[in-house]
Amino acid sequence: MSGNLLIHAPLDPYQFETVEEVLLKAYGREVHVHSEVSPYRSVQDLQYSLQAQVQSRLTQVFQAIRVEWLSLSKAKQFTIGGKVYLNPVTGKALTRAEWARIKKSLLAAFQWVYRDTDVRLAKIALALGKLLSRMPLEGRITRAYEQMQRDLAYEQRIITDDPQWRNSLYFAEEYAVENITSLSQVNTKAIHDVILDSLRAKQTTRQLESRLFDRFGDFNRDWRRIVLTETATAVTNGFLMAELEKADPDERIYMKGVSSAGACAFCRERIHGQVFVLLGTPLVGDDHVTIGDKEYVAIWPNKNNVGRKYVQWWACVPAHPHCACSFVRWRPGFDKYWDQLHAAMNRAEKEARERFPEVVV
Repeated sequence: MSGNLLIHAPLDPYQFETVEEVLLKAYGREVHVHSEVSPYRSVQDLQYSLQAQVQSRLTQVFQAIRVEWLSLSKAKQFTIGGKVYLNPVTGKALTRAEWARIKKSLLAAFQWVYRDTDVRLAKIALALGKLLSRMPLEGRITRAYEQMQRDLAYEQRIITDDPQWRNSLYFAEEYAVENITSLSQVNTKAIHDVILDSLRAKQTTRQLESRLFDRFGDFNRDWRRIVLTETATAVTNGFLMAELEKADPDERIYMKGVSSAGACAFCRERIHGQVFVLLGTPLVGDDHVTIGDKEYVAIWPNKNNVGRKYVQWWACVPAHPHCACSFVRWRPGFDKYWDQLHAAMNRAEKEARERFPEVVV
């Protein structure tokens, strides 16, 4: 990323909250957001590649700001002139027009950072969930993302052409685009505010550079949170839709929730080890169904807790940001394999933390 950061017309960023504020408000502020890890190698790989791509671009933007805005200043600090500061090139106070160009340039830079990631968050993750549903558990846990490229390309064509899958893809992409658009605007406002606050405090360029470096670290963590949550959502939806697709018309589909050792208290109590009934359409108002003389919690594609207070949370996957729980098909006699399955999931999580310690802790 070199030269002028200016690409697109600016949007006013001041109305936007931080990404964490948005997520906590969406899921209920009582949620304790902490890192969990998918047990599936291919999902880990996809999440890591998305994180690495954006982290690389964020580094380029930071370096561009360093070189173009900070190192050009011959002064030891940005001098305050009333409520404005000096242009590091001309030595004159910045005008409103120059401030507008800075905001415009920042927004364009962050739009570039997250460009094309919405498709990978939605389309590829949805296709990956569909593909995982057809794999035996061992392959589901151990097969790498790179080994699945040909099959994934085929599944992406299927979900694009099939009307039912295309509808789910549309909603997945809309959620991804909305999150990424908000993130770009949040980042723009944060950098703008850091610059203003540093100038009001008459900090040196070195102090400002340090503060900017810290903010870019926050951006990377914000992006990681979105990647983990949105890929988990799309993968789970693809998995559940595939289970519905391959079942007989009158077949009752039961799923069992699986959580790793790192799961939160909610998931350990409400998801792990619980048997659910999978439905093709959502229930209204309640998520319980009675079959025979037994009551079950129902799940369906796109069931989520967005906008629900913590005390109203449904059992679903993901249940909250960073949730890495999953569902497996349950049939009579399955329980004798349950301990083996749970042990395998815990091993997979431990290995993931060893593979990517810098992005999962």
